[in-house]
Amino acid sequence: MSPPTSPGPDAAPPLSSELLAELPQVVLSVNRAQRVDALAEVLLDWLDAQASPECVALLLRAGDQLRLCRLHGEAPRPRQVLPVADLLLQRLSAGRPLDGADYRAKPLADFATSRAYPLLGRDHLAGVLTTSWIQDPAARERVEGALSVLAPHLGLALDNLEITAQARQTIRRAREHEHTELAAAGFARAFAVAGSLGQLLGRILEQAIATANAQKGSLMLLDAASQELVVKVVRGLPDPALEDRINRGEVQCIRFKRGQGIAGRVLQAGKPLFSSNVHTDARFEGKGAHVGTIGCVPMRHEGETIGVINLTCAEADADLHHEAGEVLQSLADEAAGAILRAELYERAVTDPATGLYVGQMVEALLEAEVRRARRYGGALSVLTCQVGDPARRRGLDEAAIGAAFRCTIRAQVDLAGHLGNRLFLLVLPETPEEGAIALAHRLRVGLEPFVEAARLLVFAATEHQPEESAHALAERARRALAATLIRGPGVRIVRA
Repeated sequence: MSPPTSPGPDAAPPLSSELLAELPQVVLSVNRAQRVDALAEVLLDWLDAQASPECVALLLRAGDQLRLCRLHGEAPRPRQVLPVADLLLQRLSAGRPLDGADYRAKPLADFATSRAYPLLGRDHLAGVLTTSWIQDPAARERVEGALSVLAPHLGLALDNLEITAQARQTIRRAREHEHTELAAAGFARAFAVAGSLGQLLGRILEQAIATANAQKGSLMLLDAASQELVVKVVRGLPDPALEDRINRGEVQCIRFKRGQGIAGRVLQAGKPLFSSNVHTDARFEGKGAHVGTIGCVPMRHEGETIGVINLTCAEADADLHHEAGEVLQSLADEAAGAILRAELYERAVTDPATGLYVGQMVEALLEAEVRRARRYGGALSVLTCQVGDPARRRGLDEAAIGAAFRCTIRAQVDLAGHLGNRLFLLVLPETPEEGAIALAHRLRVGLEPFVEAARLLVFAATEHQPEESAHALAERARRALAATLIRGPGVRIVRA
């Protein structure tokens, strides 16, 4: 008996608020995966927790073929390589999920496919995810809606992994033949796929940990004001929650001045240092209970050291690939240039008063999200917010207001910009209007302490409508906000 007909593939089921809150962490885990099998493991663990489909297959594209990368469960006729007709490739490359019952998707039937989700990279089809029929209607709707959201992220993650794998091959050849110039080219390619400065710092540290065969690490940048090394990103901590809080800037780590500790000495001398046993090394400062061996490499640009990379193992006398020292230094120096370029870019697109995007940048990002919503059919909302009387510039800590926005929105998912005069625009991907209203209530709690005696704090939320342009969407929210501002002081949340 064949399963009942599933809803049309273009209709993405709505997502619950619980699932919307959960998906950013899944996306973060997918983007942090260093290998395709690790990415598949993250995805399969999440699917098992949601619905446990009988069969899930992850296939990667290789020319006009799909090659089986990971199979979970039993398939009727599992094959390692599927030749795919041009017509099917065209349909998959359009980005829309396909029903397994579609005769043009016949090769995928070998995996008991109920639905096939195209995984699009930057400019090509990177792979396909297929799932078998899920009997429970609620679970089926939950999984189909979530996978429609996750598919674009999975495609970009596969694209990044392919570029990173090519970079690793270049780096491996460089290490075998001691070609530091070849290694630098590989690192430059790996760093180029990072988006924001935060993502770049994470990618640099991950590459360094992999190159040195370390267990964990941290990346520190020199703070211009205090002239101290400040931890910007960590990887490999035994407590993932603590690692996430450090990376978000919510937990401050130890700082080092020039000449202080191993990191400070590296900053001062501009040369790498390795210690095989920190317990007997007087140069080491800090809590060393989980550190036995450490390597510290300076990030140098035009003769100046802008920061250091710390690489550690819990055991003393661990092999941190000392023979890869030149390659590690090549990585660190290539990283320094990439960081400085990313910092210049972020300064150009970031409002210095709030630390959020400038108006032109957030509006450009909104246009990109509108194009994504049209292509994949996901929800998209915007939230405009006026904090305090726009005619009064004094009396408000705009830096603290910006920090309140950053702490409340979803990191690496939502986008916040300052349009001027404390008028803010928030872009909320995969969020219906109800989700935008819920975020406004959370922001109200965080922002009310900064509102002056006039107590003017107004939000207007609206959801993107089919065929609506980014400009029309933002303008609709602005008009709703302006209309409620006429009513005078108060704290209000309205729908546009």
